[in-house]
This record gives sequence, structure tokens and C-alpha cells, in this order.
Amino acid sequence: ATQSNKVSWTVAAAAGLEWAKKVFPNAASDEEAVDFLWDQIFKTCRVYEADPVKAWEEHAAILKSKADMLNKEQFSALHYTA
Repeated sequence: ATQSNKVSWTVAAAAGLEWAKKVFPNAASDEEAVDFLWDQIFKTCRVYEADPVKAWEEHAAILKSKADMLNKEQFSALHYTA
């Protein structure tokens, strides 16, 4: 039901010490690592935007247009290389 958007759902991220230390192993302190992680979570969630709701709506529209384009092509597989 969630994949077809028939029900609302939420994913929440919260900075924890162990996660922060893995992402920012060179931080000067544990507190700094957690602060850095919170900052990245806020940026990802568009908290710093003038209108975060509008920013999310624009982001969702871009993702939908890309998903629609890929679905229209009806690819049987995608192969990624790096």
C-alpha cells in the first residue's frame, strides 16, 4: 500500500553518536560529529530553505518526472557502473 501511495508514511532520521562517528570520523569531538550529522540531516530535509514545504514539493515533482520517464521506457533492467 505504501509503494502505491494508498497510505501516508514517514521516514524519520535522528542523529545518534554511533552514526555520527561513522559519518564524521575526523570530527574534533563526539559532540561536533553529532552536530555535523544534524546539519546534514537538516540540509537533506530542506530545513534551511526559505519555504521548506515548497522545496520538498519541488523536489518530489522532479523525482516523479524522472520516475515517470523511466517507467515509460519499460526497461527490463538497469546496469550501473562506476
